[in-house]
Amino acid sequence: MDDDAQPCELPVEATSPDGQIIGRMRNRETITVAFQPYTYHHYTDGELARQLRQLARLLSVTFRREFDSYLEETLGGPRTTTDSADSAEYQRRLAAITAVGQSPDGFVRLRSTALLDWEVEVATGTIARLPETAFLDNVHAAVQDLMRRHRMQVLALQDELFGLGLPFKLNTAQKVRR
Repeated sequence: MDDDAQPCELPVEATSPDGQIIGRMRNRETITVAFQPYTYHHYTDGELARQLRQLARLLSVTFRREFDSYLEETLGGPRTTTDSADSAEYQRRLAAITAVGQSPDGFVRLRSTALLDWEVEVATGTIARLPETAFLDNVHAAVQDLMRRHRMQVLALQDELFGLGLPFKLNTAQKVRR
């Protein structure tokens, strides 16, 4: 971990199980993906989805470990949780938040629970129809959609449990175009 990294900017990197896709996560919500040269068109849609799902899981776990390590270094010991009922309820419900996201044209669909467990769907025929750069744009758009929906659910939960006093009701519906 960089000595200058702030907790919200912790950069982590992971590689897909087959070693052909590199993922980077910064601040837990910014995920970028790149392929090793000349590998994108060698995948099937299903195999690509499986590799991306595993990569997302690896990135999430790596980020969690780095973040916990950062907190331990900063706080001088392991992170402790508050024993209040409100805090326990918040942590329980936070861990259950499931968000979905998809690219505008539907080539890539994502689903994540607690930003740790991931599902990735690559529409049939995507690799044959999209060049690599367009596919990566679709991945980026789907990630951004999912993260926006996740943030809205977290904010709605915080408002419900801790009374943030938001002047509006948050729409956290998980409607995804098919």
